[in-house]
Amino acid sequence: MRDLIAAILLSIFLYFFAWQPFQDELNANKSLLIQNIVHNSLSQASVTTGYFTTSDLLSIQAEVANDLGYPTSEVTVIGTTTPQTRGGLLSLTISVPTSLTFVHIPSTEVVPITQSETAMSEVLQ
Repeated sequence: MRDLIAAILLSIFLYFFAWQPFQDELNANKSLLIQNIVHNSLSQASVTTGYFTTSDLLSIQAEVANDLGYPTSEVTVIGTTTPQTRGGLLSLTISVPTSLTFVHIPSTEVVPITQSETAMSEVLQ
């Protein structure tokens, strides 16, 4: 009986160590996707308008939510909403929660995946 209990406990830990690299790879790919969206959105805003409108931020939020399968309420998008002329700084930050946990046990200490970038505006006004 003691051997059976030990085998069950060891199998749980082996399952965790076999599953963890897969979770890390998924989170890394999500982070890369968010980084690309931040970079492309910031590049476009720095050349065209010099700021993010509310509709721009909502469309970025919807794009991230659609690409990663999150509800839009869980995606946080913060960007510069005041017009910036040439040389002014634009920033954009996107954050989503980490959805993968060990054996689907909910955790209260989930660290979000966050990507942020700052660029100079190129708009002449």
